[in-house]
Amino acid sequence: MELAAAGRLIPPAVLAAVIDPAISRVVITGAVPSFREMAAAEEYDQPMAHWIPNVLEFSDLPEAAQSLGGRLQAASQWDADSLLGRG
Repeated sequence: MELAAAGRLIPPAVLAAVIDPAISRVVITGAVPSFREMAAAEEYDQPMAHWIPNVLEFSDLPEAAQSLGGRLQAASQWDADSLLGRG
């Protein structure tokens, strides 16, 4: 299974891939946000559904993304080459 995510869908896509090794690839457009930075922000730009109680005791999203290694691929835009792994 493969996932593609942009913007607000990046956190759940990254976390899903960390939990489920059946997800062989995650293609993202945009930066992986940090729970730590989101918590310190005066205004939240991520949905509250992304907040996991006490998550920073275990990891933050950039570390979770890094743990995916080659399964995580950044794309500058949505196009067939990026989504099909040719870009």
